[in-house]
Parts: sequence; C-alpha cells; structure tokens
Amino acid sequence: MRLALVALATLLSLAVALGTRPYAHPDEQLHVEAFRYYAAHAWPPDLDSDALIYDAYGTSKVYARDIAYVILGAPGVLLERALAFGNPALAFRLPNVALLAVALIALLRTRSPLVPSAAFAVALASIPQVLYVFGCANSDAWGVFLSILLLVQALRLWPMPAPWPLRETLVLGVLSGLLLASKDNFLLALGIPAIALGPRFVAGMGRRGLFAFALSCALFPLPYKIAWPRTQPDFALVGWRMAEKRAQPGFKPSDPSLAQPQRVDSALEMLLRSDFVVRTAQSSWGVYGHMTVFHAKAVYAGVALLALANVALTLKTAARRWPDIPIERRRMLLGAPALILLNFALSLRWSVEVFYQPQGRYLFPSLIPALLLVAGTVDLDTAERPFRFASAVIALLLCAWSLLFLALPRLA
Repeated sequence: MRLALVALATLLSLAVALGTRPYAHPDEQLHVEAFRYYAAHAWPPDLDSDALIYDAYGTSKVYARDIAYVILGAPGVLLERALAFGNPALAFRLPNVALLAVALIALLRTRSPLVPSAAFAVALASIPQVLYVFGCANSDAWGVFLSILLLVQALRLWPMPAPWPLRETLVLGVLSGLLLASKDNFLLALGIPAIALGPRFVAGMGRRGLFAFALSCALFPLPYKIAWPRTQPDFALVGWRMAEKRAQPGFKPSDPSLAQPQRVDSALEMLLRSDFVVRTAQSSWGVYGHMTVFHAKAVYAGVALLALANVALTLKTAARRWPDIPIERRRMLLGAPALILLNFALSLRWSVEVFYQPQGRYLFPSLIPALLLVAGTVDLDTAERPFRFASAVIALLLCAWSLLFLALPRLA
C-alpha cells in the first residue's frame, strides 16, 4: 500500500513533467536559465547583466540567491546532455519528481508518536498543486522537500536522549542551513520542527553539537545570501534601477499601477474587496499554467468542505484525547494555525505592498502545519476512521482527475 502511494504520486508528477509543453508553468523559462547558469558558474554575475533573461518585473531568477539552483542545476544539465530531450525544460523537471519520491518515502518510513506520518504522506499526495509543482522546473519543490526532511529528522531526534549523536545533530544543521539558503519564505518551515523539539532543539545538541549545528546553519546561506550582495556596490539601489530599466511597462517599481487593477491601499481592503482569499485558496489545491487553468467553482467548494470536515475531526479527536497526547504533539497542534496565519499574512502583505499575486504556492512553507490540521490525529481516531478512509480515497481520486483531465489536456 505504501509503495503504491509513492508510485501513484510520483507517476502523476512525472505525467506533468512529461506531458506538458515547454515553459507552460509559471516562470519556468527563468528557472531553467538559473539552473543552467549555476551548472556552469559558482557565483552570480554582477547586477543588471545583459546576458540574462528578465521577467516582467525586471528581475532574474539567477539573482534569487536560492541554493536550489546551485544544487539541482548540474543534475539537470547532465540529464539534458545524456538524454537529449526535445523539451528544454524536461531535464530540469525530472530532479524535482525524484525529490517528491524521496520525500514521500522518508515520511512513510518514519514511525513516531508525535505525528501519523503515513496519513501525512497520503494527505500530501492528495494535493494536486503539490504534485504539479514537483512536476515543473522551479525552486519551490526544493523548499517543500527540505520542509518534509526537516520534520522527519525532528521526529527521529525526539525520542533520543541528550546529547544527541553528533551525526544526527549535523543532519539537522545541514537541512536547516540548506533551508536558510533557499527561497526566503521557506524560513517558516523551521517552525514545526522547532515546536516539536521545544527546548531540546538547543539543549539536546550538547556543546559540540550546538557548534556543528550553528556552523552548518551559517555555512550554506553565507555565500549567496550574505557575501555576494556585499560584492555589489549599492546593492539595493542598483537592484531597484535594474528593475526599473528591465521591467515591462506597467510593472516598473516606480509605477506598477497599470498591471495591478486589483491594487488596494490596505490589507483589510484587500480581504474585503478583492478575490485574494478565493484565488489563494483555489491555487493552494489546483490552478495550473500561468494561473489560467481553473476548475469550476463547485469543485473547489467540494474540496474545501472535505478539508474542513477533516479539520473538524482533528479538533474533535484532539479535544477528546488531549490528556493522552504528548505535550510536544499538543504544541504542534496549537502552533499550526499560528504558522498558517503568519504565512498568509506575509503573502497578503506582499500583494498589498509589492504586487498583487494570490498564489497558493506562497503558502507552501506552512504545508506541514496544514497537514497537522487535516490529518494530525488520524492515528487517535476511533469512530471517525471510516470517514477518514473515505476522505483519503476521494481526495486521491480528485487529485488524479484534476491533473490527468484538466492540467495535462490544457497544457499539453
């Protein structure tokens, strides 16, 4: 059954990778350029290079300072040279598909009294937007992958007596450092592992382990997040001038209003007057292409009801079994809504202050907290189990239907 779940999710993601046309996905050409650049170069070019491709906002993914491009660029180029794909994006999609399989296997191999990891794997494999992102060339998949591995490592460390083995602490440090060196918003993904371990996140390491952890956390972000900007005189000012020069009309930082008909002046106005919440919710489950391929509204309503029903069961079971639940698990269940709200607030702020972009993938840093709310007490359920099982089957079928009968035909 576990192998079948991994196979199903991986094959669906692979179908997206193989069955969609080149650059059919958001910013995919820019991501591919960044992967190719870092396969050949260890250091970013100076700002405003004429050799790069720029998006409508006047920026390039090469300047994103995301270590995902450095790590996954070389495997993509090797695949491209070895197999000579006709689709220029395919070689850079396939490593992400492999990351999905590894993440699911890691979850399914984990046994912990803190979370029902198998239920988490099922819930993760039931979200078509997640499988879709892993089937595209991008850096978001890398952030989700690290988020899952960090959770798995925290669950491994939890039962170990302090001080933890240095090797295990080093793994936690490397994963944390890689996350800090990745897309900035994925910093929130450190929340649940830190909450799960609580004070032991530091106390369990011991003196040598704490040094190794701190060194790992500093080592990976240092070159691109910290050192490289200091090699660029007036980094912020030159970056603004680059965007002003390279951006398309209506997208320039000095006058973005032409491209933002939904622009409002406050977060409250955004929530009350725009379609921000609806679009964000829809694209958290399944919106494809350049935010152009949608299901009917009734589909999203049905999925929302199914998810909310499972959240209600989680809350019901948690309330009934609260005294029996380990304190670490209680902290995770209480912290999950706060992390989701914080992630949502940051996404909302971006749309109000920078550019209107209600995209569900911006909430991926709080994917683990969302899984906690949907499936965080499945192993403690009793009378609710038949409904949970039926929900899982329906969710998996909806996921496969969404990708195979909407995304693929429209993006082929």
